[in-house]
Order: sequence, then C-alpha cells, then structure tokens
Amino acid sequence: MNRNFSLRLALIAILAILGIAALFVRGSAARAAAQTSPPRVIACRALEVHTTAQTTLVIFHQREKQDHPKVSEFLQAHSEGAVQFQTSDGAWHEATVIRLKSCFGRGLLIFPAGKAKLAEKDAFELRAAAPK
Repeated sequence: MNRNFSLRLALIAILAILGIAALFVRGSAARAAAQTSPPRVIACRALEVHTTAQTTLVIFHQREKQDHPKVSEFLQAHSEGAVQFQTSDGAWHEATVIRLKSCFGRGLLIFPAGKAKLAEKDAFELRAAAPK
C-alpha cells in the first residue's frame, strides 16, 4: 500500500508541475497576443458638439447600451491621453479624450476645429492612439 501511495503522490506531483507549466505557457501566449493584437475599437455616439474658432469638443458615450462597461473601462485607462476616432467617411483623426467623472460612461473628445466633422447623434469608432 505504501508503494501505491508513493506512485500516486509522484503522479500528482507530475500533474501539478505540468499544470503550472501549462498556465505559464498560456499566460505567455496571452501576453504575446495582447502585444501584437490590433487596438480595441469601441462604437460611440456624439451627444453634444461644440466648436470654437480653434477647438471642437464632443461629449460622447457608447453607441450600444451593452458597450457601456467597455467605454467606461477605456475612459478610465486613457483619460487625458491620445486617441483616434473614425468618422463616417472612414478617415481616422487624432484627438485627446477626457473622462467626465461626474457623468458615468461619458467622455470628452478634444481636437482642432476643422480637422474632422462630427455632429450631435453621429456615430464614430474610438481607439487608443498607436504609440509613437
């Protein structure tokens, strides 16, 4: 009985080591995929658009209700950072995004006036800007 117990214990130890190795490999593969995967794109909708001579400000939120957590997470991670947004003409434009803390799930896009055209209720795609 001691021999069977020792064999079982050795087998459990081997399986544990293989399990840990598999987790390590899976984690490494996930990190590699995250580093090479394209930027995450989120569908958004303009709520308000205000333009001065120099600047356009767009208050926005998610286009689809189920994407609210995605937008919220994106805003927390990228507030005051460089982003890109795609307008209906298919062009990508540079902007700065700010998370509006007093308006849950709402963001503020800031970009030079005349560089892109967005109107209230317009849909657009949003992603983090590629590192330079």
